[in-house]
Amino acid sequence: EMTVRELYKKMHIHGHFRHVIKRVRNNCAKCTMITKKTVELEMAKHHYTRTLIAPVFYTIQMDIAYGFRGKAYKDARKPIKIYALVIVCLHTSATNILALETIDTQAIIGALERHASRYGMPAEVYVDNGSQLKALDR
Repeated sequence: EMTVRELYKKMHIHGHFRHVIKRVRNNCAKCTMITKKTVELEMAKHHYTRTLIAPVFYTIQMDIAYGFRGKAYKDARKPIKIYALVIVCLHTSATNILALETIDTQAIIGALERHASRYGMPAEVYVDNGSQLKALDR
């Protein structure tokens, strides 16, 4: 159809001409190469989770962010370290950030349970190579 539009811009053609255009395109080496490249670009390989129809936080990726300082209560003098468990949905890019007091395995499991009580338990969890999250992967 694109070829027909381009032809109509240059001239008006009467009769049945689509079979001629089809024959020329099939015999043209350059046209075949362009068509092949177009198909390769359209059919790029994606991980199946990118095209899966699923609810939010069905497939997630987790990581720990640290380096935050906070206070245990309003008028506390001594600041404490605060860690964050960042959970990102791979389908919608929705983000959930949960505060952690420590980064041991029990605190991370507790945060994951809080997340699951709000949004449901994820079916697949992808984690980085951190030691706290690798323990969960087993």
